[in-house]
Amino acid sequence: MSNCTINGMGLANKTRTFSALGQNHTKINSVIKNAKMHHKKSKIMQIFVIFITICVIFVIIANPNKFIDSARKGVFLWGNNVLPALFPFMCLTKILVGILPKHKIKPSLYVFCLSVLSGYPIASKLLRDYYDKGMITTEYAKRVYSYSATSGPIFVIGTVGVIFFNDIRVGVLIFVVHIVTALLTGILFGGFKKCDSKCLPYCDENINYGEIVSDSVFSSITSILIVGAYIMVFYVLFDAIASVGIFNIITSLLAKLNISSDLSFGVLSGIIELTRGLYQLGAVGGKLAVAMSGGLISFSGLCILMQSYTFLHPVGVKFGYICMVKIIHALLTFIGLALLLLCGI
Repeated sequence: MSNCTINGMGLANKTRTFSALGQNHTKINSVIKNAKMHHKKSKIMQIFVIFITICVIFVIIANPNKFIDSARKGVFLWGNNVLPALFPFMCLTKILVGILPKHKIKPSLYVFCLSVLSGYPIASKLLRDYYDKGMITTEYAKRVYSYSATSGPIFVIGTVGVIFFNDIRVGVLIFVVHIVTALLTGILFGGFKKCDSKCLPYCDENINYGEIVSDSVFSSITSILIVGAYIMVFYVLFDAIASVGIFNIITSLLAKLNISSDLSFGVLSGIIELTRGLYQLGAVGGKLAVAMSGGLISFSGLCILMQSYTFLHPVGVKFGYICMVKIIHALLTFIGLALLLLCGI
């Protein structure tokens, strides 16, 4: 082989080496740049949250009696409605999670059925329990959450339909559309893809029933206290925002679009704390209020979203994903209800 050929091959190898080094250098710079951008965004968000928190604290200090009363209302709602309705379900479902895998019941089916029966935030709590037992992966939890984060019939039919709208048919219609659109949301987010072997329940023959019951009661007490704390905090937060007139500004702007202030105030209330908003919309009445109520129930409100995130954060499910799922679910429910109501159903 001639020296010219050997030199040519050496030059080609050097060129490829330098090219590879250049590509690696570009990748490293890109990673560093993305990390800096992420850090900058995180710092801006941190400053924003600190600023908002300080503002809320000052608003509360300016009128402490009012916000003590708000906190008392939140605790009253939790103690009289949420605690007796949710705690037994939390406790019993925790026990079943420890027992049912022996009978080969898939987590996806179990979580969906229990969520449909008992409502928020059972699905998130169950997914956390399954994840802690090593039975599901983060990706599996995300897929199941996309169609299993639903409200229950007791709340939708009993509270919203019968009490708020004074019509059980409204509650039934909202609940049916709510469940159907939850399944559609699951399809959009790939929730029904075939899972891998890590997602399947294993057969555990060594079940200590006494330990399962004890752990279930303790875990459920902790979980229900977290739910109560969130309800109280968001009651206070809602009144703090309302006291500075932000809601009045928004409702005034929407009034120019021929949207009544009561309707817009109900929606804004429900975005923060669901029950308040639904109560307001029930007082307004009408087809649009029914459709808006269905959308809010599917969205679930920031209070319930934060409860869900508390359970799902250790699982690896991000808050942005939770919000995206619930926004899509809310839009589908609102559109479905609006079309049915326009057709006279």
